[in-house]
Amino acid sequence: MTHQTVAAATNNADRTVKVTSKDLPLYCPSEKSQLWAEHPRVYLKLDHDNQSNCPYCNTTYLLES
Repeated sequence: MTHQTVAAATNNADRTVKVTSKDLPLYCPSEKSQLWAEHPRVYLKLDHDNQSNCPYCNTTYLLES
């Protein structure tokens, strides 16, 4: 699995993570999350717009084609 690319802040709140098909299955927290901000790993399902939000930290994941 490849590392997920983080496209915003250093904490887990209010950020967007762009992922590719190589990053699937999709989960949060990503490998680049700050240790202090981690929560239990949760696997995420993409919606019809190819995005998903983590229920713990509200990070938005966006699948790029």
